[in-house]
Amino acid sequence: MLMTRRDFLQSSLAAAGAAGLPLPKAPLAIKKGLVDQHKEWTIRSYVVTFGFVTFRVTQIALQGAGFGLQPAIEIAAWSCWALPLLIAEVAIQARKIAQVSS
Repeated sequence: MLMTRRDFLQSSLAAAGAAGLPLPKAPLAIKKGLVDQHKEWTIRSYVVTFGFVTFRVTQIALQGAGFGLQPAIEIAAWSCWALPLLIAEVAIQARKIAQVSS
């Protein structure tokens, strides 16, 4: 059984909403001359927007690992944007810490 229309709509809206949150912040930061902050928000926006690709790759990988279609979709729907965003945020914060300590 494929993803239902309601499931698709919910996951699409969640990803689109999450992707849309950082978008206004990047242009505002660059207008204020905050180049580093602009870079950070641009990276976050890219990571969340790329979630659609990550969703498909994760879903296929999970199905290949023996998960059923519905569990694979449910896991992929959250992990496609949450995990990459967590990794990106850790990398952004680690870069800030490295700059301060050097």
